[in-house]
Amino acid sequence: MLPITADSLTQCPHCRADLHACRQCSHFDTTRRFECTQDIPERIADKKARNDCERFSLMVTVERDTSGGSVRPEDARRSFGNLFKK
Repeated sequence: MLPITADSLTQCPHCRADLHACRQCSHFDTTRRFECTQDIPERIADKKARNDCERFSLMVTVERDTSGGSVRPEDARRSFGNLFKK
């Protein structure tokens, strides 16, 4: 998880990608005019480069933990076998 502070909103500490860029904005939408859901006066050409858009809102995504714990092969076999028991 990234700590969110005013100083940390320049680049990602892991990949060095600009964070105040269209691709990192919650309003970014490739299907909309100028690829933005907000009413902006002109298109920003480089969507990965830092810009000074006043409507910028950092996109927050949360990954779901899909690990089901430790499933043993015997449990899967037993469950499959139980499907066909009468």
